Amino acid sequence: MSWILGLTVIAVSLGAWWWFFEGPKPYMHRNVSMEDFESFLKSLLETATDQTILAIEHQGSDRFVQFTLECGIAEKTIGYGFPDAPWSREYFAPLMKEVAAQGFTYHIGETGDDVITRFLEVEMAGEHEDKIQRAAELARLTCGVMGLGSDDRFVAHYDGALDSERVFKENVTEIKRIFRERRERRKNKNS
Repeated sequence: MSWILGLTVIAVSLGAWWWFFEGPKPYMHRNVSMEDFESFLKSLLETATDQTILAIEHQGSDRFVQFTLECGIAEKTIGYGFPDAPWSREYFAPLMKEVAAQGFTYHIGETGDDVITRFLEVEMAGEHEDKIQRAAELARLTCGVMGLGSDDRFVAHYDGALDSERVFKENVTEIKRIFRERRERRKNKNS
């Protein structure tokens, strides 16, 4: 009887270890183009919970763009934060200038940290589609300042809770449409 208890304890311990160290990780959407940013921002706005992060990372470098979902009492907003860190320091001032030139209202959030000293922060509020469009525009602007173009590819992933069944049902058609259009453009380009 004690050997059954021992096996049960071992099985539970191994299961807990796996879940903690090897368990579910965020799904990584690879080979994302700048044209696809809107669909990921739409998913963030429509299916994520408060404080979920959308990270869009350049494939092949350490450059990235990140957004957070803020769920207030009256509305959901999309927050943008660009760090003043060792890897991004050369882009920070030019990005701040471009953000202002494009009409985005921003503020600088000091961190008190020695490595990541501050963040360039923008909040997208207002009408649903406007938030998505402005956030995508800001992501592309940031990529441009970092020297990335329309031929570059990205990895997009969410960190936080998503209603995955709803994401699948509402966005699979949209994602298929985007990839179908992309294939058609390539086909037409090659003909």
